[in-house]
Amino acid sequence: MKKFIILFLLFFTAPSLAVMTDADFIGTCGDYHVLTAVFSVTCNNGTYLPKNSSACTACLSGYECPGGVFEENIPEDQGLEEIPGVNCSIGYYLPANANACSICPINNICSGGTYTPGANNQGITACASGTFAPTGSAVCYPHLFHVGNLGVMYMKSTKRTTPSFNARIGNDIFYINMTTTRTKMNKDSDHYFHVDWGDNHYYVCDDTTCPQ
Repeated sequence: MKKFIILFLLFFTAPSLAVMTDADFIGTCGDYHVLTAVFSVTCNNGTYLPKNSSACTACLSGYECPGGVFEENIPEDQGLEEIPGVNCSIGYYLPANANACSICPINNICSGGTYTPGANNQGITACASGTFAPTGSAVCYPHLFHVGNLGVMYMKSTKRTTPSFNARIGNDIFYINMTTTRTKMNKDSDHYFHVDWGDNHYYVCDDTTCPQ
């Protein structure tokens, strides 16, 4: 009986020897060694492991998830990396699935800003019917001046040049720039529209081509 008691005590006071897969040593409690198994979870590309979870979840919008092997039930998200924003200047937008800005196309406006790459165009808005915007614009203009099918210029409610090319719509007068410098109608056109007034030869143009 005495021999049994001695062996019994030796068994519980001797250091524990164990080989465990995915196991970490946690600590000691008196003469007892406590081992806690930590299990791993493999997440595929496009998924991450949410905090305090043991199951992978689809990646969130605005983040990228390269996948990997993570410890389950950790109090923080794993494999979830925020995508850095792309800063676009005024007149530029971020196309879908792109990491670089592009100039705003004709008949759209782009106010600029910081955007997160994604599946949709960001920072671009189409002009309403009856309005116009040149490429690289942040403003839609409500009144247009058409020269056949060669080009379109926008008219303004305030005069910028003297003289100017004027058009009356109802009781309102709208203005288009004129300059003595040989200038295309707008930057989207390869054509010129000129007016002879007195002894001077003027070119009609909008703000995208007229000398400032």
